[in-house]
Amino acid sequence: MADVFISVAEASADEHAAHLIRRARERFPGIRFFGLTGPHMRAAGADSLADLTGGAVMLDRVVGRIGAGLRLARQVERSWEARRPDAVVLLDSSALHLGLIELGLRGLAGRARRRGLPVLYFIAPQTWASRSYRERWLRSDVTRVACLYPFEEQRLRAAGVNAVCVGQPLFERLRAEPPDAGRTAALRDGAARVVSLMPGSREHEIRRLLPLQLGAVRLLRRTGLSIRALVSCASADRRPELLAEVGRQRVDAEVVVGDPAELIAAADLVLVKSGTGTLAVAAQRKPMIVTYHAGALGRLYRPIGRRVLGTPHLAMPNILAGRRIVPELMIDPTAEQIATIAGMLLRDEGWRRLMVAQLDETIGPLEQSRPMDRVCDLLGELLAGR
Repeated sequence: MADVFISVAEASADEHAAHLIRRARERFPGIRFFGLTGPHMRAAGADSLADLTGGAVMLDRVVGRIGAGLRLARQVERSWEARRPDAVVLLDSSALHLGLIELGLRGLAGRARRRGLPVLYFIAPQTWASRSYRERWLRSDVTRVACLYPFEEQRLRAAGVNAVCVGQPLFERLRAEPPDAGRTAALRDGAARVVSLMPGSREHEIRRLLPLQLGAVRLLRRTGLSIRALVSCASADRRPELLAEVGRQRVDAEVVVGDPAELIAAADLVLVKSGTGTLAVAAQRKPMIVTYHAGALGRLYRPIGRRVLGTPHLAMPNILAGRRIVPELMIDPTAEQIATIAGMLLRDEGWRRLMVAQLDETIGPLEQSRPMDRVCDLLGELLAGR
């Protein structure tokens, strides 16, 4: 019998953690999980201390949440006193789990190691992109780091972190749950061109990106292209917000609720927010334009960004390829910029074929990984050494 404390603060991490819990219970009969959970983890059988997935700790909001974060950390430590875990598993959310290094505030990883608890960190902070100094605390506070990509393992090991690449869970899920062919065909419905819009799921992402994407569709139609626009909606409770924005922009577009896999499969072109969604598009070998709008903070990138960020690319397919294979508009994009590039992509079959071939070359070697089994292997090693 083993007790494992597991913690997430984002909806996406909740899904990954739920898959991990189910796989671990198959591998280690009698294992029990408790901690900071989301609804998927509770459905998988984890006991819940609190649920943070409705409002993740983001860097731009963290100052106002330091007091609440410290109270939560003390609550977690009291739970460890009442029910000492044999291992601690932390997913993503470096502000909560690794801590605020800038302020010298240790996260749950440091607090666990101080108590002699082995710590497994799954989906490590992207120290290769920014704030590389977090590697010091990864090295001192975390027993094993399970990272998603080979280049992350290489970098972290060079910094003295006990890291291993397990692979990207998204690819494993997509293998198990391929797009529904019937729904994909219905979404195409004879349209000359389908452009799918994936603005993200958070309120600020929708507010900043969806008007740009819809504006690009409007401009494309003015050039004579016949386009069916599909807007991805992660959950039904977000649908009214998306419909309201579509109405404000006065663009004919359909809001599609649910898994975006069929919406991607139906598309000739995807306008996608920077992040993991780009890999879902790449997995289906679809041409894309990657966008992000960071507001005033993004404009600081022009004078100082290259000094702060550790990568010349910001879209994950480009980072993995080590070169620009998909267009990325990240700093202060406009609908006109998006429409200009989209028009060229929709009309230039040679560019489309080249992009698809480069995506296949980049993504193909990563798709056969079995990350949940590899994470279970690492967890088993920690439990064996307890």
